[in-house]
Amino acid sequence: MALYGSLEWRGLRDRLLRERGRKCEDRGRTGTRIYCDHVVEICDGGAGLDVTNIKLRCGSCHTRKTADARAKRHGLR
Repeated sequence: MALYGSLEWRGLRDRLLRERGRKCEDRGRTGTRIYCDHVVEICDGGAGLDVTNIKLRCGSCHTRKTADARAKRHGLR
């Protein structure tokens, strides 16, 4: 997706990591890669650059949330 390569996204991502810290907002994990994850995925109508639609998540929380959203989207949950 073009959003993730844009200057706007990279600037927002860097700002959120600086302001919120490199910590998973679900489990509090540190010392691991942290993802800026859309609470409501863009393909489900979520706003791409709205800070209220972004949570910092570790890899396992990001994967779990994304899998759950995909399953709901396809009527599996």
